[in-house]
Amino acid sequence: MVYIIAIAIVALFGPHLWAKHVLDKYNRQEYFTRVPSVGVLMFLGGLATLCIPVLVHLLTLPTEFDASFNRALPMLSSGSYIPPEDIPAAKKILLACALTYVSNSLIGLLNVWRWIRLLRR
Repeated sequence: MVYIIAIAIVALFGPHLWAKHVLDKYNRQEYFTRVPSVGVLMFLGGLATLCIPVLVHLLTLPTEFDASFNRALPMLSSGSYIPPEDIPAAKKILLACALTYVSNSLIGLLNVWRWIRLLRR
């Protein structure tokens, strides 16, 4: 990665910068790709990129169900927003809205599982 950035800096600003010295010192890309710590950092970064959205969705699930059923439904029922005969339909709609968060969480978990299976090959 440093090698690529150094090449870009030399290409943009000329050979008189510090990047020229980096390129001269580490003239091969293999130096950067064979360092185990770089691979571990890239793996952890990718794992975090996959797992953080799953964690956020799982943390927002209780909030979404609370907002749908403990706050919105009583507000709709007590006010004159919808007629009483439409309350069952409103419950179904609010349940469908809350289940979108559940489906997003499951999709994220399946994506993490898929990548783990691919990496174990």
